[in-house]
Amino acid sequence: TDFQEQARRIKERQEALSPIDGIYLPGVFDKVALIIPHLFFQGVQGAKLLGSNGWDSNMGGSEATPKKLLELVEDKSYLEGAVFTDGFYADSNRPEVQEFVKDYKDSFDSIPNFYSAQSYDAASILINLLRSGAITRGAIREGLASVKDYKGVSGITTILPSGDSEKKLFFIRITNGEFEEINPE
Repeated sequence: TDFQEQARRIKERQEALSPIDGIYLPGVFDKVALIIPHLFFQGVQGAKLLGSNGWDSNMGGSEATPKKLLELVEDKSYLEGAVFTDGFYADSNRPEVQEFVKDYKDSFDSIPNFYSAQSYDAASILINLLRSGAITRGAIREGLASVKDYKGVSGITTILPSGDSEKKLFFIRITNGEFEEINPE
C-alpha cells in the first residue's frame, strides 16, 4: 500500500532524463487509487496517466458502478485528463449499448459488465450465423472467419484468420471528475 519509493524513483528519472510523457498504470482501481496520490506527493507532474480496464470497477449487479476510482482518489485534479481503455462501457452513448443496458436492467434488475457484453456479442454473432443457414460445424467455422467489423455492444469485432478476435476498445477519459467516452462511433 506504500508506493512512495516507486514514485520517488519516477520523479528522479523525470528530473535526470527528460519529461515523462505518460505513466501506464495497468492495475485495478483500488491499487491505482493508492498509487496516483503518491506520484503527486513526490512531485511527478506533466505526465499523462494511462490505464486499462482495471480502472473500471463495474463488476455487474444491482449496485454496480464503474466509478469507484473517482470515489477513492480524494483530490480529483490528480485524475484530470487520465485515459484508460475498456472492453465495455455501460454509460456509452452508442445506441446499441444504451439499448443493451436498458434491456439487461429490465431483464435482470442489474447493470451489465464486460463479461455480460462479451457473452451477448458472442451469442448474437452465433445466432446470426445460424439464422443465415450455417448449421454445420464447417459452415459455422466459415461464418465466424467471415466476421468483419461486427458492431456489438462490446465494440467492433473482427475475427482474424487465426480464429482470434480483434476488438476496437472503448477509450475513457476522466474530465472534471467524471468518466467520458472519447471515441464514440
